[in-house]
Amino acid sequence: MTKYETILFPTDFSESADDALKTALAVARAFGARLHVFHAVVSETPYVVPADGVLAIPSQEGLFAEMERHARAELSRIEGLAADGIVEVTTEARRGDGTVDSILEVATDRGADLIVMSSHGRRGFRRLLLGSVAEELVRRAPCPVLVIRRDPERVPVSPSGRILAAIDFSPHSEQVLSTARSLAANLGRELDLIHVVHLPSASAMAVGTTPFGPVSPAPPESVSYEERTVRARELLEHTFEAVGGPQVESRAVVRSGQPEAEIVAHAEENHASLIVVGTEGHSGVSRLLLGSVCERVLRRAPCPVFVVPHHDQEGS
Repeated sequence: MTKYETILFPTDFSESADDALKTALAVARAFGARLHVFHAVVSETPYVVPADGVLAIPSQEGLFAEMERHARAELSRIEGLAADGIVEVTTEARRGDGTVDSILEVATDRGADLIVMSSHGRRGFRRLLLGSVAEELVRRAPCPVLVIRRDPERVPVSPSGRILAAIDFSPHSEQVLSTARSLAANLGRELDLIHVVHLPSASAMAVGTTPFGPVSPAPPESVSYEERTVRARELLEHTFEAVGGPQVESRAVVRSGQPEAEIVAHAEENHASLIVVGTEGHSGVSRLLLGSVCERVLRRAPCPVFVVPHHDQEGS
């Protein structure tokens, strides 16, 4: 059963990050984990051109000192927000050359099992920067990353909604399903296992052998969509039993179309509270495609996305 002992929560002190802190605390509480709140003090030197046209650049040390003073005050505020008498909360601000590198360095130093962060922070250009930080972190992190999206134009998701696990029947699916099952058990949610039959090409599981059992060797064009759907549902149910784990209520869902579109649509239609997806699947081109599916789900999901990294990359 998946267990998280140390959760790293990077923050930029935005309203979006404060909202994400609530989710980080809830996950830490559910797993009995400690929460380490971190702010990367990264140089963002403002270049100010005064009326006389002379470029004014603050000293690097003076800029860092001011940012660190601000960070200490904000971290003190967050300690007050996070104090619940249950979760152990620690805070840290650290200078660094880049936000993602700083987060990864702290994740290693603290032995983080999970990173929780907001996908967007402040408005405008800074918001785009923080969005790119979340995506780069997902690609490089050695541990799972829970990305909390905050969209004022969307109706807030129900915290008790179903968890949706995207299963492509690659070897990495076992990690994705095991993680989703553990999350569902600890958070008290029901679980949907979804596989998308990518038409017009055959589903990844339509022919050959999967890590969870053999399927028909018939050529894809000789297998009808209806038959592939039935096989996919049966294999989802078999996969759930084969992986094992805590008892949770689950159901198998098979849809057809573009994977990221169908995953997001099912999440919206069923008011999902969380999507669990892997970063990589098959080798070669398929691996790259699945990576892009993960990123597109991150950008379009109506709820938080829990990204499970694929560690075994040798030979892929």
